[in-house]
Amino acid sequence: MSQTVFLAAGGTGGHVFPAIATAEGLLASGHTPVLLTDSRGLAYASTWPGKQVLQLPSARFQMRQWW
Repeated sequence: MSQTVFLAAGGTGGHVFPAIATAEGLLASGHTPVLLTDSRGLAYASTWPGKQVLQLPSARFQMRQWW
């Protein structure tokens, strides 16, 4: 049974490249991987083995006055 699997990865290569490797394994198993990333991650979209990449808005966590 094929399933759609959403992989969320921040926009750096250290997050996107492991997601790409995972997606390749999912494709080999017959699943459909979808990448969820921010605007920085779109730089790696051309290497995404799946068919769909979705951009989500994101922001960095501000440590000052976190309460």
